[in-house]
Amino acid sequence: MGDETKALTGEAEVPRNTGPDEHESYGLARFSRVQGSPGRLFGSAIDHHHFIELTISRGARRRDFQRDWYSPKDEIVSVIMSPTQFAELLTNLNVGEGVPCTIQHVNRKTMAKCPEKTFAEQTHDDLKGEFKRLAQRIAALSRTADTMLSGPGALKASDKARVKAEIAAILQEVGSNIPFIHECFQEACDKTVADAKASVDAAVLHAQVTLGKEACARLGLGGESARAAIEAPKPNV
Repeated sequence: MGDETKALTGEAEVPRNTGPDEHESYGLARFSRVQGSPGRLFGSAIDHHHFIELTISRGARRRDFQRDWYSPKDEIVSVIMSPTQFAELLTNLNVGEGVPCTIQHVNRKTMAKCPEKTFAEQTHDDLKGEFKRLAQRIAALSRTADTMLSGPGALKASDKARVKAEIAAILQEVGSNIPFIHECFQEACDKTVADAKASVDAAVLHAQVTLGKEACARLGLGGESARAAIEAPKPNV
């Protein structure tokens, strides 16, 4: 064909496909719904068997048949997130510092697994730390009171004020701070329940879509045929 064109026009035929167009600014982003067990996800208190993967790769463009064709090159980063985190990412634009996600690969290098710590273990550690600090303050107050009471003479006004201030601080810890920790615990429980519900909903939706595709395949429906079958008038019963 090239020789015939040259014979007719006197010029070599211009190739239709000149190869991929690449630039350091070209990239491709892709969201995927994945089924499996990725282990613990950063910022999520439960295990997930359905999650969302975001992959960003370097991109290339090829012009052919009056269309631009895009293809990925080297992967830059791959992150995964729970269905709840994915929803927050899409709906809470310009809010906060960002949504937690779990980094899997950076420039094809696999990251270490996210440390696994259950919600119950994290809550236990938080409460244990608070009670340990409270016990240390009470022990320090007890030692201070022993020193003052065992000393000669009457207590000074400054010593009395010091003991009263420390007692007031401990009462504040018991009366306000610990209930606040309980409220935070309740909020975390509610978030965990919401995360679990979202994970179940994602699993159910994935199953419905998969079963729907399999049913369409068995019936020979696809594309316009499936749409026509859905939009066809229903018989009167």
